[in-house]
Amino acid sequence: MSINTIFQSLHNLLWRSPPSEPPQQRDQKSEYSPESSPEPDTHDISPLDEIVLGKSSDSKLRFQANLERIQMVEKFKRSRDSLQSQSDRVSAKKSAMVHKRSMESLNKQASERIFSENNKRIRPGIIDLHSLHVDEAKNYTDLAIQEATDRGEAKIRLIVGQGRHSEGGMPKLKPAIENHLKRRQIVAKSDPKNPGILIVQLVQSGESNLL
Repeated sequence: MSINTIFQSLHNLLWRSPPSEPPQQRDQKSEYSPESSPEPDTHDISPLDEIVLGKSSDSKLRFQANLERIQMVEKFKRSRDSLQSQSDRVSAKKSAMVHKRSMESLNKQASERIFSENNKRIRPGIIDLHSLHVDEAKNYTDLAIQEATDRGEAKIRLIVGQGRHSEGGMPKLKPAIENHLKRRQIVAKSDPKNPGILIVQLVQSGESNLL
């Protein structure tokens, strides 16, 4: 199956309209109970359905960005294929760059929406980085530190999760942010009350209390 066929299948699956529900099914919903409902058979889920439905809350923007990434990788491979003519390799590289810019734009839009939603109702001094890619989380961390420093705050808290599992094949967020702060020579420690939170010290002189 060609990459274009896969791309089109994924695209159609994502935006397909759900089938209309027969009247008798709607009537039966009132009789639903967890005890009477069988466990879903995971073998009935096709690979395409699993990609679209997933186990995370990634938006359609993330899904579109991943499709662009697939196309980008394929085009870059063609641009390095010695069996292709020079003009075809140049054309493939240009196409790959177009997909790369599109992927980056879609991921940027997705990260802005995710960050905004995460921090919509959160207390001042706390930044929620859940569901962001590592590079995005680093950028938002740097921005939060700069803004907090400008306001003269002594510390901020970063919600990063405990880092026990990677999510969707992505690197673990907590150790990535810890290493990023360490390289910047910024002190950060896990909150003793919640190991999924990093307390970042912003005051570099005099007595300070991380907790």
